[in-house]
Amino acid sequence: MGIIIGICDNEDKWRNQILECIMEYASDCQQKIECRMYASAEEYLQAERHADILLLEAGMTGMSGMSGIELKDWLDRTGNREAILFISSHKDQMGEAFGKNVYGFLEKPIQKERLFVCLDKIIAARKDRGQIRIGKGRYLFSDKIMYVKSIDKYVEIHTIDSIEVGYFSMKECERILSETGFRRVHKSYLIHFRYVIKIEAEIVMQDGRMIRLMRGTVKELKEEYSDYIRRQARR
Repeated sequence: MGIIIGICDNEDKWRNQILECIMEYASDCQQKIECRMYASAEEYLQAERHADILLLEAGMTGMSGMSGIELKDWLDRTGNREAILFISSHKDQMGEAFGKNVYGFLEKPIQKERLFVCLDKIIAARKDRGQIRIGKGRYLFSDKIMYVKSIDKYVEIHTIDSIEVGYFSMKECERILSETGFRRVHKSYLIHFRYVIKIEAEIVMQDGRMIRLMRGTVKELKEEYSDYIRRQARR
């Protein structure tokens, strides 16, 4: 599984121009990149899986009238963590194109050299935030990982849509995924609170997996989970 880059713009010509630039970038830097295109904010929200990096037309509006800026605000409120790169033909929209996960603003027509610099910056920043390397040019973003299971000398990494194998120790995995939201709950399991459904004597994960807790840790874990939920609600 590589990096998913979304292009959200209501004009075909701009989506196609940006797609060509991204395919050239993927070839130049030997990154495994999948591109997905969306004609409106509504189409993006209805997608089964969101992008890791989203190139978003700032002034675009769809059937409901949701602009690119409003889509960014909605993603912020709901705890989504796409890296957003705004695009627009109107420089005066730059003043609104900022936020926690916003990495820049590009004017149309897109200059590929500037786009490449921005993509380099985003991918480097994402690696620093807990991205796991599972092979040559293959990375998993930590916010897509539900839990990690230790099996002998390797780990199974369960993401929202796949199971990957990492040939490193659970201790190393725990170090990489040290950002808020991950917790070692058993000698064999590291979980992401984002994908927890319920905590009792066992943790129920989003995919139905039930993970038995270490003895005496239920109360503490419930408190940590509640703190995590409160932090997400304030975002």
